[in-house]
Amino acid sequence: MRISLTTLAIFALSGILVPTADGADPLHVDIDRMIEAKAAGSVAKLSDDAEFLRRVTLDLAGRVPTFQEATDFHADDTGDKRPKLVDRLLASPQYGERMALYWLDLVRYADSVGYQKDSHQNIWLYRDYVIAAFNKNKPFDRFVREQLAGDLMKDPNPCHQPGGIKGHFSPVTISN
Repeated sequence: MRISLTTLAIFALSGILVPTADGADPLHVDIDRMIEAKAAGSVAKLSDDAEFLRRVTLDLAGRVPTFQEATDFHADDTGDKRPKLVDRLLASPQYGERMALYWLDLVRYADSVGYQKDSHQNIWLYRDYVIAAFNKNKPFDRFVREQLAGDLMKDPNPCHQPGGIKGHFSPVTISN
């Protein structure tokens, strides 16, 4: 078994023993073998329908399921009701809103200029652009390129065109 010096140093400091790779897949790395060894004696418990519905709806839509959604989910007797629920939530506009929160927090988005002069703002164009990017599952590399140089691209988004938000990483920074 071949162990990198970095891995060896980390495990030597923490006192963790790496399981041996007896006939294991050569593509697995040390951490994979550690997880497999830990999980070998345990069986993952499948959550019940109510717990699954609540967790998935909170994770993907950022809210608890409505009474109607819960009733419809529990009334579905097909074997694929869980994948159907996940697909429905991924296709909902709330998914983009939920996922965009993290990016908007990163760029410190606010609907205000920030100082005492809250003049006319088109900053909501940027918010809607980020939400739409998540809802359309835009490739991350394209999304980042649009953040860095959106106004210089061949086919800019409406929020990067004249009158919209200029294409730099943080279009919500305060300018004096």
